[in-house]
Amino acid sequence: MVARQSKYQGEESPFIANKIYGGHSPYGVEYFSATERLKYKMRFGSDGRVYDYRGKPIDTSNAILITREGKKIKTGRAIFVIDTEGNTYWSNLSETGQLHHTSFVSGAPVAFAGEIVIKNGYIKYFDNTSGHYLTPAKSAKEVLSYFKKLLGRGANLIRFRPSILN
Repeated sequence: MVARQSKYQGEESPFIANKIYGGHSPYGVEYFSATERLKYKMRFGSDGRVYDYRGKPIDTSNAILITREGKKIKTGRAIFVIDTEGNTYWSNLSETGQLHHTSFVSGAPVAFAGEIVIKNGYIKYFDNTSGHYLTPAKSAKEVLSYFKKLLGRGANLIRFRPSILN
């Protein structure tokens, strides 16, 4: 279990978030309720693919990061977390001061946080890149086993690369 870094405590409050993010968080970081987070929940298919809440294969090709300055950068990598119950949440949008790994779990501890590349429902790559949660690279072995258990042989091509941040 990995706790959120203490420097992000209170980021859901606009006042504190503006201090953390240099005045670029007018509403605070969005924290989803249990109901709101359902639309970000990853579903694992018996065909080796992952699906969004509507049943469509996930694809991160158009994932973007919106920087502090409002610049949109196409990254092709979604942010994702696995909570302490084993639920996996993801988003093709990451926005500084608005939407982060902590958004999915309202700042609660997670089992894993990072970025993920998915093509037509097939997980190709994941890492432990997160500024909010410093997930140790050694946790990736457990995540890979978890994905393989849920996806079967469709998980054979998944690769992990440790983050240079952690």
